[in-house]
Amino acid sequence: MSATAEPSVAHPRTSLAVQRDGSLVTIAVAGVLDAHGGVELLATLQPVLDGATRIDIDLLGVTGSTPEGARSLVRARSLSGRLADGLHFRTGPGAGQEALLEAFADVEHGEDDGDDAA
Repeated sequence: MSATAEPSVAHPRTSLAVQRDGSLVTIAVAGVLDAHGGVELLATLQPVLDGATRIDIDLLGVTGSTPEGARSLVRARSLSGRLADGLHFRTGPGAGQEALLEAFADVEHGEDDGDDAA
């Protein structure tokens, strides 16, 4: 099955692009991952959960983040918990990696990730 691109979502500081390749969905984030961008990321993630077995969130295009935007990555993990092949983050040195590290710093120290499911 060939990959298909879905319409991008954008606001002045963040843009999101979705690509499907069978049951693999990739959401590429570019720009600043702030509170608004985090809300847009989660709104983009929710409808693609059905039919996906794996979701990759590509943070290579992130140029900056806020704590609120970084927290959306933790929520994305919670929402994606039942995927057969899981949620994966693509990142390298830079702002995307910093956002990911910030997002999960508190989770690693035993604080709640915001998922109320038992």
